[in-house]
Amino acid sequence: MTKKEYLGIQIDLSKDKLFDKLGIQRLQESYMKEEETSPHERFAFFRLNKPVAVSVLILGALAMLVLIPGFDQAAQWISTLITDPNWKAFEETSQKQNEWFLQMSNMPDLLLCILVNALVPAVCEELFFRAGIQQILMERSRNSHIPIVSTALIFAFMHASPSALPLIFLAGLMLGYAFYWTGSLRLSIAMHFFFNATSIFITYLAQRDASFANWKPSILVVVVSFLASGGLLYLTWKFSQKAVKTLN
Repeated sequence: MTKKEYLGIQIDLSKDKLFDKLGIQRLQESYMKEEETSPHERFAFFRLNKPVAVSVLILGALAMLVLIPGFDQAAQWISTLITDPNWKAFEETSQKQNEWFLQMSNMPDLLLCILVNALVPAVCEELFFRAGIQQILMERSRNSHIPIVSTALIFAFMHASPSALPLIFLAGLMLGYAFYWTGSLRLSIAMHFFFNATSIFITYLAQRDASFANWKPSILVVVVSFLASGGLLYLTWKFSQKAVKTLN
């Protein structure tokens, strides 16, 4: 007898019915499906196995590279607008930490810095933000732009740099749309890596050449930097759509 009556209500206490009520049976079925899924299929969620055309990779990387002069100078201009003592102290502390991390006395130091501060963050952050947060939000949203913008905001705030906040948000949008257009994490990782690596290389040169360190881009250079980056990003989108049509 598996049925019992409580407060005038008959309840079936058979194992299958009870498991179904608790959702355990559905959980078991989901687990069995997961067991049947190959490691390759599970790994596919991260979108690392989808190829990207070389032309798209080059254009995406160039879009990030030409952004650097405008990015750095705009961050310096924004830092002068910060008047709150607490924020200024936080900014100075962050800057000192970055300078300490980027102390490079020779070529091996440069290569180590590129590995630790460019490659590892590019891979880990893209896995977390684009393959993780953005995809999860995309599954729960009818509008494709909201997850990209939301992820870029989280990306910017988690970098904890007041002066660079709007610029990191912009970079996050570029990476988010690159991932969305191609459906491949390879492009956003490549773009992220080349931006980080080039910035580190510029810092390396600046530590050895005072004239290089003291160079300040003019407003014209900053404007051209942002416009060129936008143009290259547009070409990245156009070429990515052509590549998708070719594959289909």
